[in-house]
Amino acid sequence: MYHTESVNASKRGCDNVKISKNKLDIALARQCKSLRDLRGDLAPGTLVKINNGDELRAKTVGRLAQLLNCDPAELVQEGGGES
Repeated sequence: MYHTESVNASKRGCDNVKISKNKLDIALARQCKSLRDLRGDLAPGTLVKINNGDELRAKTVGRLAQLLNCDPAELVQEGGGES
């Protein structure tokens, strides 16, 4: 079943991206917020993914950026290393 979901996501054009924990912490600090403050705005599973450093759908990163009043590019991890 997992394979089917991955294929379906690819067909929809959903690109998964990884966010930088350091960049996220900075964006949260600028808004005087923590991940816990976003519980009402993001699904619990999404918060777990963020906390675990898992990849997120581009749409989710966009929503997170809206909540933090920043550009999604400010949250995305560049290259292979943590930035």
